Amino acid sequence: MNNYEFETKYYNQGIEYIAGVDEVGRGPLAGPVVAAAVIMPKGFYIEGITDSKKLSEKKRNYYEKLILENAISVGISFMGERVIDEINIYEASRKAICDAAGVDAYGITKGIQPICFENAAWAYVVGAALALKNKAKDAAEAAKWIGVGLQSFCIPGSVADDRKVGLGHGNLGAMLLSEETKCFAFLAGHESFAAAEGAIGIAKTANKVRKEPLRVILNGLGKDAAKIIS
Repeated sequence: MNNYEFETKYYNQGIEYIAGVDEVGRGPLAGPVVAAAVIMPKGFYIEGITDSKKLSEKKRNYYEKLILENAISVGISFMGERVIDEINIYEASRKAICDAAGVDAYGITKGIQPICFENAAWAYVVGAALALKNKAKDAAEAAKWIGVGLQSFCIPGSVADDRKVGLGHGNLGAMLLSEETKCFAFLAGHESFAAAEGAIGIAKTANKVRKEPLRVILNGLGKDAAKIIS
């Protein structure tokens, strides 16, 4: 088995830092959920590390010291019993993963839309955690995983569930973030300032991580509205 199969794939794409992320504590009936994210130097290998549950306490302590001495970065997050009781074990484990990696998906969602439903914020937490766990290599791939998180919160049998709205949002985000996409054509209603500004806002956000700026084509606007917005 090639121990660097995943790392080599992303190193070859120019990605410099790769974090390993995992959580523990979902199985026990009591106690916290703990997650960690660790970035080791390129090519660094520790002989003998396998499943921590198969290691003696002495070896675990030895490897912990070795990792902390050599790691580029280490993030550890604890979700206590009160948090687990409040948001349930599934969300707590996903939030722990995001926190350990320094990604505040809940805070970002609430910051963009303060009045959004709680479930919407937690859907983004689940999506972000899935992206981290599945080693999403870029923003476009992460968007697809976020779509999976959104879909998981759609009520079974609802129109949103039927039409796979969550997956659709993720795929749209992935398309706008992909460098293969050059422009965003948006059909706005006559004199629809809000819709047009929303489309421009989406493009501006996507451009924060794109190498080549996304162009916006607004269709359906009246002449006066088009002039003002442009």
